[in-house]
Amino acid sequence: SEELPAWRKWCHKLVTWPGFDSFVGMIILANGLTIGVDTQVQARIPLGCDENCVCVHPGTVCRLADPWVAIVDYAFFGIYILELVLRFCAFGPRVVKSNWVKFDMFLVASATADLILKATAVDAEFLKQIMLVRLLRLARLARLVRLIVQFQTLWKLVNGLMSCSNTLFWTFLLMSILSYIGALFGMDLCDYDLSLPPDHPYNVAALEYFRGLDNSVFTLVQLFTFDSIAAIYRPLVQHRPWLFFYFMAVLLVLSIALMNLVTAIMVEGALAIAEQDKSLRKNQEQAKKKRQMAQLKLMFDELDEDGSGELTLDEINSAPADVMQSLFEIAGTEDIPTLFEMLDYDGGGTLETDEFCEGIFKASTSTKPLELDRLMKQCRDILGNSRKALDILYGDGEGGTAKARKSKHRRSDRRVHSSSDHSGSGGSARGSGTTA
Repeated sequence: SEELPAWRKWCHKLVTWPGFDSFVGMIILANGLTIGVDTQVQARIPLGCDENCVCVHPGTVCRLADPWVAIVDYAFFGIYILELVLRFCAFGPRVVKSNWVKFDMFLVASATADLILKATAVDAEFLKQIMLVRLLRLARLARLVRLIVQFQTLWKLVNGLMSCSNTLFWTFLLMSILSYIGALFGMDLCDYDLSLPPDHPYNVAALEYFRGLDNSVFTLVQLFTFDSIAAIYRPLVQHRPWLFFYFMAVLLVLSIALMNLVTAIMVEGALAIAEQDKSLRKNQEQAKKKRQMAQLKLMFDELDEDGSGELTLDEINSAPADVMQSLFEIAGTEDIPTLFEMLDYDGGGTLETDEFCEGIFKASTSTKPLELDRLMKQCRDILGNSRKALDILYGDGEGGTAKARKSKHRRSDRRVHSSSDHSGSGGSARGSGTTA
């Protein structure tokens, strides 16, 4: 990035700015609304009139879209071209590797072809037959698909919907099979009753809902969606009460059991995707940590003016402005003296390289308070100093510590034996008293 010209650095800074994608997303939303207005006007053009409201019958009322719709559409087209230019300037030709950029190029190309065809007033019969112009205009709606990458929450919803597509397919297949089986049972159970008059409610319902296989399948779908099902089962159950169990089985299997199972499978899949996203974020955090640690070490070397390998607060305060700004961004705070005091838990006034890097990174990423880490370090130092004091008291080195532990065990053993002797003496005394 150091070798890039100034104008390319500016383009890269603009494109990587989070507000850039949000702005493009809002433009796509606004363009979707204008496309809806234009499509509504085109759909209300009367029969016998073309897209320019040239009608066969002179008295026909035809209304075109307002001029502002076309003006705004041209403005959106210019913004999309400017976006592509900025991305090419920022990243160069390698930006074409992104599938979304290829998608944008296709949309811009289709919009360009649409504008050219409208500007040249192409009215060839061949174009009318293949509806090329209409297809190019409908392709503009595909810009709305880009919203899934502009907004993270929308992307999660679309990603979840795509992940459950396999479940939806097998659900559709199972529902079709169960509806087919239920339709065959319904045709046999709800047959025409010759003992009743043709206008009897039972025969009317049987003929309307279970006369053929297609009607029976549609009836099962209606039962599955609870779409006015009372008019179906009420006359049938009133004449044949045992049909109540048939309809209840259909409702329990299709509407309740199957849908709950599908919901459970989708929830399980959503949880699995969330776990994968969590693992991905963890890997990204680890990569970010490596980059920040390297940057912190380089920063430490720049701040260590005397080359002693230790950093003092005076050296930090006298650092250049760009180094201090980088330190503020990584640490997430401008109160460096307070942060330095918390990292310098032993009060020595200096920080080593690892101590500095680890402390700054934890201050910016850890959810635990930094004071807690300081207390834990102090407790570890107190424990180490206590062990050294025991070594001095009971002897030098590990042997002194081991000797202290053995002495402690011997004292514990003497206490155990002493208590056993006392209990034995008491038991003998009690035994002698009893004998006497």
